[in-house]
Amino acid sequence: MTRIITFDQNRLTARTLLGHTEIRSWPGPEAYRQVRGRITGYHPGLNIAAFDIDTGPLIRSGLPPAALSAQKTRACAAWIAAIPEPVRTVMAPFPTGDARTHGQWDLLCLAARFGVPALDLMRSTPALAFLLSAGPEEQTAYLLAQSQVEQLRTLGFPGRKSLVKLLHKIPPQHLDLRLLRALRDHSRDEAVLRPLQHVATITASVLALVLDDALRPRIAVSFLEEIAPHPHAALWVRQAVARAETAPQIALPHTFATLSDLWACQDRLARAQGKWQQHQLAQTLAAGPPVFVAPTRRHRRSPRRTPRPQPVLHPPPLPGTPNIEPLTTPVAIRAWARAMKNCMTSYIKRVGPSFYLYKITAPEKAALAIAHQHNRWVIAELKGMCNQPVH
Repeated sequence: MTRIITFDQNRLTARTLLGHTEIRSWPGPEAYRQVRGRITGYHPGLNIAAFDIDTGPLIRSGLPPAALSAQKTRACAAWIAAIPEPVRTVMAPFPTGDARTHGQWDLLCLAARFGVPALDLMRSTPALAFLLSAGPEEQTAYLLAQSQVEQLRTLGFPGRKSLVKLLHKIPPQHLDLRLLRALRDHSRDEAVLRPLQHVATITASVLALVLDDALRPRIAVSFLEEIAPHPHAALWVRQAVARAETAPQIALPHTFATLSDLWACQDRLARAQGKWQQHQLAQTLAAGPPVFVAPTRRHRRSPRRTPRPQPVLHPPPLPGTPNIEPLTTPVAIRAWARAMKNCMTSYIKRVGPSFYLYKITAPEKAALAIAHQHNRWVIAELKGMCNQPVH
């Protein structure tokens, strides 16, 4: 792990406990690593826009972590500042890459070795420059002097101008060497090329969907246009297809025309998958051994408590009759509410000097509420069974 980073004489040096890594800057970019006396080539990750180079993890070496990080930032900024401004501008949108993947370091080596022709190709057809930077140096020197159609033919594509136009549509930030090589393998398949010819921009998501033989028949050009900015669109469609295999009763649409079609299909599949899992669980439980439920321990009952006294309501303001009786306790109000199937119990707290409840038993059962208004008692509510009007 890195203990100290310096930049001197156009070289960035990252020293570790076992050796050091040296990365030379423009005009002759080169990187190697020496560990225990053995020298090997090194492929650093490079991010020109962020002025950062991958030199490995940092560890403390008598310096605070913030000081060591600032030391690396200054060294990387000085290393990248040595690259001419036009070169940095052209290369900044390309993928950064790392020790295992293709990226800006390979393009920097291409631009340093071949100069203006390589930079012109990065500006005009970034995908073609990306492919050339992954090839042998002797072949690259020959191809940069040829037309782009001849470059495609040498790289394994059909030598057609229509393919050059397709590669023009791939932005530099969406370049992926694995997808470009897969496109080369399918470049003679019209089923692959046809949808690519109708989209305005070919992103990594579009390429991943079109190059997948299982997903390609299920996507329309309008769907490709909509998902172009989304990096995980291919994963979304694959998830829908995988779910459809577990829920055969839900048929996938013939093609996805918009993202809304995909979301609606995902919702239907999620519901169907949940029901299917419940069915499988029920079958497993039915076929398995009987489930033994341990008897619950019976707890000793506590002594019977003394019932709480019922609250005493205000005396009725008007006396009752044989058919109209005042409800003088909460128990009586609840019993009559159950009998009449209404919400009379919600009025218990309102019973008082200006509001009272009565039950009517004849000639028709009813619940009566009276209220004191303007110095006299008036009927507030009169409801029959289930709050029906009284006739």
